Amino acid sequence: MWLLCSFLCFFLISSCIADTCRNPTLVKHSGYSTTDSFFNAKTAIVIEFSVNCDQPVKEYPLYWEYEGDVHLAAQLPTGLHYQITFVNDHKKIGRGQYDIRIFDEEGFAALRKAMRAKVDTNEAVKPLFTVSYYHPGSTGEPRIASQTIVLAASAVGRLILIFQLFVTLEYASTNAIDKYAKENALIELSIAIFILPNADRSIFYFVLFFVFCSRRLCRCSDS
Repeated sequence: MWLLCSFLCFFLISSCIADTCRNPTLVKHSGYSTTDSFFNAKTAIVIEFSVNCDQPVKEYPLYWEYEGDVHLAAQLPTGLHYQITFVNDHKKIGRGQYDIRIFDEEGFAALRKAMRAKVDTNEAVKPLFTVSYYHPGSTGEPRIASQTIVLAASAVGRLILIFQLFVTLEYASTNAIDKYAKENALIELSIAIFILPNADRSIFYFVLFFVFCSRRLCRCSDS
C-alpha cells in the first residue's frame, strides 16, 4: 500500500513538472491593426507571438496586461502560439507604440495582488517579457456618422413611399376612368397605408388632409 501511494505521488509530481514551461522565452511576435476608420466602427489591434520552453509542453496559460486591463491570451491550436486582441474607439487608440506585458500564472497572481493593494504594478511586478506593436493610426474618418447616414436613407425611403401613395391616390381620383382600375388603385392604396408604420401613417394622413383643404380653398377661390 505504501509503495502504491509513493508511485502515485511520484507520477503526479512528474506530470506537474512535465506540464510546466521552464525558462520561457519569446521567439517572435507580429501584429496588425485596422487603419481605415471609414469602414470600421472601432480600431482593433491584434498581436501574435510564440514562446519557447526548455521542454515541450502542450498548454501554458499566459496573461497580458495593458494600462491596468488584464486578460487571458488566446492560445492557438498550433503549439505555444498566442494571440492578443483589443478593440476600442478610434480616438482612444491613437498612433504610437503599444507595449503589452506578458505574465504566467504566478506573475498573474502577483499582478492581481498588487492591483488590490493599489500599488504601481509596473514597479511591483516584472513580466516574463513584453511584446510591442506600433499602430500607424486611423485615416479616412467620415465627416458624417454612419448612424446619421442610415437615418437619412431611411427617411428618404419613407418619403418616397409616401409620395408613391399620393401618386396612386391621384390616379384613382382623376386619371382612372375605368371602374375596376379605380378599385384596384384604391385597394393598393389601402394595403400600402396599412403596412406603413404608425408615425409615417400619421404623416401621410396629415399631408393628405392638408392637400384636401388646399384643393377645397382653390376651388372656392375659382368659383
